[in-house]
Amino acid sequence: MKRNNTICFNIRLAWHEIARMYQSHANEHGVSVSLAYVLLSLKKDQLIKSTQIAPMLGMEASSLTRIIKTLELNKWIKKYPGKEDKREVYIGLTEEGVERRRLASKVVKKFNAQVRENISQEEITQFMKTLKKINELSKGNHHAKD
Repeated sequence: MKRNNTICFNIRLAWHEIARMYQSHANEHGVSVSLAYVLLSLKKDQLIKSTQIAPMLGMEASSLTRIIKTLELNKWIKKYPGKEDKREVYIGLTEEGVERRRLASKVVKKFNAQVRENISQEEITQFMKTLKKINELSKGNHHAKD
């Protein structure tokens, strides 16, 4: 089977192009795609437990630690201790973080609108169903034997 006929190759190729597009927009605003995704996972005027962010984004906690540190150094987020358990850490957006999130959201919405203008709702619905099935299949094959 030729690689360009495989499902994985085409998913990776599409994601690579999307990521390059997002990164070019992110570069204009001095952020990375990873930083933008974390900002997008946060909501204005809402705190989220830091341990909830990585699983929500399909990231490893160790990768998130570096991103959180960068966001905090840029003053785009603020950390808050838990009220009952001081070991818990909650993350919230600062005003600058809200603005950076707004910029990232604008790029994502624009691309989604472009996709919806060029692909029918029926095709998008079927694509989402197919991706969900592929995700489920891959979850069950992490240590598959030949």
